[in-house]
Amino acid sequence: MIENEGLSKKEIESKIRDSFKPKECNSTIDEITIVWLPWDKKDVCGHTDGILRFVGAQKDGKPVVLTNLSVYDDGIAAQMRNILMEHFYVIELNLSEYNELSWAYINALQTRDVIIVPGIGNTKLDNEAMGQFIALYPDYRGRIFQVQMKEIIEKWGGALNCSTWTISEDKKLQ
Repeated sequence: MIENEGLSKKEIESKIRDSFKPKECNSTIDEITIVWLPWDKKDVCGHTDGILRFVGAQKDGKPVVLTNLSVYDDGIAAQMRNILMEHFYVIELNLSEYNELSWAYINALQTRDVIIVPGIGNTKLDNEAMGQFIALYPDYRGRIFQVQMKEIIEKWGGALNCSTWTISEDKKLQ
């Protein structure tokens, strides 16, 4: 909401829905559910690509998401988890210890061919995160890689999803 100052929640939702509507379609897309999460004011960005990532869907069609809510205080983490569980099957990234950069694992890059998981320079946690990605994405077996990028994460406050989502249509490689 803070990045869209001057727009109401309803206006933001309308813009999101319109962005998913095919250009040739004149009707509205009301069946898209927009899930609002509380914002932890201590979180500089508050972007969901550091909170959760889509994993797939269960046989019943309900989406599955991977989260790392352990970087938040218990209260806000519980609020987020409860909201998410209304709409998704929630899998928590299971790490043996807390690290303030572990949100970056969620900020992986997934393409049609590979998944690239950010490394935060902690061998133990990097290996734990990789093991979970390998287990969650069996269709990518042998095509999940890790790139160490602690310095980039610390300097720019983002990881792989953040650094690739701004590539525009006209900048595609031929």
